[in-house]
Amino acid sequence: MEQREIIKVQHFLPQCYLQGFAGDNGKLQTLNLELLLEHGKIPYPREFTPAQLCYEDDFYTLGEGMETFNVKDVADKYTIEKRFHAYENKYRDLISKIEKGGVLQSDDAAFLIRIIFDLKFRNKYFRDKFIAPRQAEVVNEASDEIRELIVNDPDYLSKYEGATEAEILTLSDDIRKKLLNDPDFKKNAHLSALYRQEDGYADALNMLTPKLLHCQWVVLKSDHQFVSNDNPGCSMDKNSLIHNSYFERDFMFFIPLTSSFCLTISDAGIDMDHYNDPRYKRFPVVKAPQSMIDSSNNFAFRHFNKFVYGRDKNLLSQLAKTLQTA
Repeated sequence: MEQREIIKVQHFLPQCYLQGFAGDNGKLQTLNLELLLEHGKIPYPREFTPAQLCYEDDFYTLGEGMETFNVKDVADKYTIEKRFHAYENKYRDLISKIEKGGVLQSDDAAFLIRIIFDLKFRNKYFRDKFIAPRQAEVVNEASDEIRELIVNDPDYLSKYEGATEAEILTLSDDIRKKLLNDPDFKKNAHLSALYRQEDGYADALNMLTPKLLHCQWVVLKSDHQFVSNDNPGCSMDKNSLIHNSYFERDFMFFIPLTSSFCLTISDAGIDMDHYNDPRYKRFPVVKAPQSMIDSSNNFAFRHFNKFVYGRDKNLLSQLAKTLQTA
């Protein structure tokens, strides 16, 4: 049956997250950092609704050519986009629980980790900065593995009934050349990982969830003084270097959840409360020192796609002025 539903506009950052930084009029104050990077101009705050930010047409749509990326027999080409719709109500519920007190059931805390993980993994920044530069490396590694199977594994070669080894090797080399020059490689490789939840996706999430649950969580509270960007969250290592994400050792991860609340996760020590009672994840909610607000807001100007945004226009104006001396 022909699919008639059309979902062309697709957000790589869900609107439920963006809404946490909107004012009473439902709009965010934004700084377009492309003005600085491409034209040397200091941006000034402009208002946008969440629907107007952080999207691209067909960003998650599964199109033609996905068979090469191990995606076959797709019943709904919008399945990846629809999968993220489940976050909308769940995220709001989690934020409400965090605002009310310093405890979550462990299932809720694990789901929050998954949301944070996907905010990074599903993001345009990940596609452009991590997948695209590795196109040649990924293609060549996969092609070398296939070539070795063709030459050394009779069972694998038998799948190509009626073709000679030389013919299969020629076909493999042709596919290698096609993929090395495929302008849609970064999109299709990204969609394949999201759709199949393989190629490192499931392994990374399964490793990260228990690790972060046992880390120390602190929620910083402010009067709408936190800003964020279109690739939210970053890690600081023991040498004070700022990473898009880093969870190996001696890290502190910052992610503003709303304009008023910022979650920090640190491996400086084990959360003994969770260790002793793994049904719950407890965390203090504390008034944010100005130094921590400043640090979090400065991190928003790292590892972005285009926009930094927040609720307070005056704050965004002040931050924009600091770019003149940065």
